[in-house]
Amino acid sequence: MGEEKINLNMLSYQLVKDMIRNKEKLNLGLIKLKNGGTILDTGVKARGGIRAGEILTEISMGGLGSAKFGIANFEGYLLPSITVTTDHPALSALGSQMGSFDLVPSSYGGIISGPARALALSPRKLYEDLNHLEKSKIAVAIYQADELPNEEVVEFISEKCRVRTENIFVLATGLKSIAGAIQVLGRIIEDGLYQLYFTHSFDVARVKYVAGIVPLPPISSEDSKWPKISPDDMIAYCGKLFLYIEGEEENLKKLAKMLPSASSENYGKLFNEIIEEAGYDFSRVDKKFFAPAVVQITDLKTGKIYKGGKINTNFLKRFV
Repeated sequence: MGEEKINLNMLSYQLVKDMIRNKEKLNLGLIKLKNGGTILDTGVKARGGIRAGEILTEISMGGLGSAKFGIANFEGYLLPSITVTTDHPALSALGSQMGSFDLVPSSYGGIISGPARALALSPRKLYEDLNHLEKSKIAVAIYQADELPNEEVVEFISEKCRVRTENIFVLATGLKSIAGAIQVLGRIIEDGLYQLYFTHSFDVARVKYVAGIVPLPPISSEDSKWPKISPDDMIAYCGKLFLYIEGEEENLKKLAKMLPSASSENYGKLFNEIIEEAGYDFSRVDKKFFAPAVVQITDLKTGKIYKGGKINTNFLKRFV
């Protein structure tokens, strides 16, 4: 692997420090564990908020992207939405934003994402392909679960990342909070890059710039394992992804048609139905569902634009 050019953990740490300084304004909870680890609660027990969700999303992208809340038109409906952009698509999405179960003890149900993955090389082959080798005395991770992480989770991350526990910063988030929902919606970029790399074996180094926009789902604090309409549903049925790629014309035309979520065998179902049918086992879920509804690819060589997919208006009518 090549030498480090960008340090995802240190870039993200700057954002983490800002969140800690402004924790009251952002409605965050700050917990210092006995082993020295720092937990920043962005929406598990703390209220969090929209601004916290924006920053959380940017941290999930290793400090290499931007996330902005706004109002956008989706098939005639004006909806609150999140827009994400990056000039480093492969590294920010696959090298940081992508979720992993490898950094969590097997007895826990949480998902880890964020730049700490780069220190743990999770998975190694991916970081070899990204040509990214990172060293850092600080590790920043995002922990998505219904409960706050404890000392055991921090110890596990410490061992995997080879970073002292007192230098571990974990941002806790849940799907029942607006910050947690925004963070998952921001994964529309990761979903697109995941499909390119893992499903279509595409050279993601050719993807130079990416932007995505997704409306927010209804936010509910009801005690259920998965929300009735999840952020993943919003991406699959309403999300729009814009890719700027240096590639071969014919391949890009095909990709625009193959990338949208409509290619999944589970298209038409809600994520809570899909995961229940899979026995809550992510490995049994068709990964093609985790894709945007609409994909637009701009060929940076010719300027031609290729489009695929569509907004599912029937889905929109279920909650608007």
